[in-house]
Amino acid sequence: MKPAAAAATVVLALSSLAISSFAIAETAPPSVYAGQEGRAIKALSDTDVQDYLAGKGMGFSKVAELSSKPGPAHVIQLALQMHLSPEQLEQVRQLHRQMQADAAVLGKELVQKETALQAAVTRTPPSEEEVTRLILDAAATQGRLRAVHVLAHLKTAAILTPEQIAIYDKLRGYTTAKGDNPDMSVHMHHHH
Repeated sequence: MKPAAAAATVVLALSSLAISSFAIAETAPPSVYAGQEGRAIKALSDTDVQDYLAGKGMGFSKVAELSSKPGPAHVIQLALQMHLSPEQLEQVRQLHRQMQADAAVLGKELVQKETALQAAVTRTPPSEEEVTRLILDAAATQGRLRAVHVLAHLKTAAILTPEQIAIYDKLRGYTTAKGDNPDMSVHMHHHH
């Protein structure tokens, strides 16, 4: 086959593929977003809004939680099994109260920013500059909110002993099949 004919064959094959891909797309199932178009704030469910306003964690501290840095709420729940002293428990409770208060303030701010973004997007025509600014503002607030949660985990870990953290990890199911957390030896050297 001559190079020109081979190239033409490839182009025809790719065109066929593109046309059949388009036909497949026409019969694709509805979007996973279907049913969410009635939300007041399209990007947030009612549960998301309630959780933000209540100062809940919403997975923001996963980087800490899965790195042997226990969360204050779960430490309070597991205080007996972890053998916390009354002093430790009181310190963790104070941390938890402060974390929730700070997170609730930022959560309210984030909901307000998402509401403003929703309003800006629905204007005709939306202002690209305003939409960009609002998105970046909301992202910065969400970053501060995440920091509140992650830092609370780090402060909680500093209150606990390495043994208590090992118990926490085991109770939360973060140990391997052998029963040891492979990263625990590293983390244990950093706690007082």
